[in-house]
Amino acid sequence: MPPRGVLLAADALGLACYAAAGAKRRDAVRRAYREYAEVTGQSLDPRRAARRFWRNRRLLGVGPALARYGSESLVRGLVRVDGWEHVAASLAAGRGAVLASVHAGAGGLPAAWAARMGVRVTTARTHVERYAGTVHGDHMFFGTEPVFVEANGEVDASALKAGLATLRANGIASVLCDQKFGGRGIEMTLFGRRAIYRTGFLELARLAGAPAIPAFGFLDGGRLRIEYHPGVTIAGPADIVEFVERFRALHEKRLRESPGCLSFMGFESELFCPWAAPSLANRFGPF
Repeated sequence: MPPRGVLLAADALGLACYAAAGAKRRDAVRRAYREYAEVTGQSLDPRRAARRFWRNRRLLGVGPALARYGSESLVRGLVRVDGWEHVAASLAAGRGAVLASVHAGAGGLPAAWAARMGVRVTTARTHVERYAGTVHGDHMFFGTEPVFVEANGEVDASALKAGLATLRANGIASVLCDQKFGGRGIEMTLFGRRAIYRTGFLELARLAGAPAIPAFGFLDGGRLRIEYHPGVTIAGPADIVEFVERFRALHEKRLRESPGCLSFMGFESELFCPWAAPSLANRFGPF
């Protein structure tokens, strides 16, 4: 299928899902976007934003698999990559890299592109062990090696060892920084509200001598876009603080500039829909 056909199919599926969502879920998303507008100080139409949310989530949901397994012609027309040189330089030096992303947009896109480039990638995952070794799992993990961790708890030592082994083999360890697992963290503010960024993965970067690289996957003008930013070499506590401050600024910018790419997962659920009932939850967020 050509890139335009993929976009049209995603649009049609997204609108169908929006229509089938039911009034309760549609109203919940509209309410979340009203909260988003208030928190970020922006003006938007919640109804239009909700329709765009469902449409975009279809394409973003399959984006990592498309970026990893899509044909050259499909990827060339559908995916834009900026800043890969920051990762390539670290790999060329034999240092590996830690990719730090978030739920907004498609957090797995940066890792998926690295896998497409032939790099060994370990990615932290929760609650999806049942898909390991299956066809569905292969696409869900988009060519990476999943390391399973418990949500809202300490990261298992085996997961840390797996990530460190990957880095020492000049590979990539990928993590979503707005997850809630792991005990270590630094409190920051997003749009003036409290947020704790987990920092245990930065210890991996320190031990392996690998840079921590902020990376984001999102939609831009109807195309999938991946941004890799300059990394921070973690040698001590001051470097951890520097990285988190830099990452927080990039995260806030991405949330502000890409309302159509919200996931309402991770920090976003606390910022924009803290009232959402757990019964509304599904794999596309609390709706």
